[in-house]
Amino acid sequence: DHTIPVETEDEKEPELSANFTKADILLCLAELPEEYKIVFQLFALDDLSHKEIGEQLGIKENASRSRFFRAKKLIKEKLLANSER
Repeated sequence: DHTIPVETEDEKEPELSANFTKADILLCLAELPEEYKIVFQLFALDDLSHKEIGEQLGIKENASRSRFFRAKKLIKEKLLANSER
């Protein structure tokens, strides 16, 4: 099992899940729209701040935060749907 940390600089968020393998999470990540996938990877896997992501992608910091939380929600939904099979 692998847990991907999803804490922001401002607030503590629960971790994605300790019940899924890294492979499960990465499979779901691969299915996301590119704009969400990139932000999720840069924040959760590459440990960049939302400010750094915004600078790198040419988007606002809040856009990075929004895309990250949307990506996290979609991944959770996919993981839960897959676990119910």
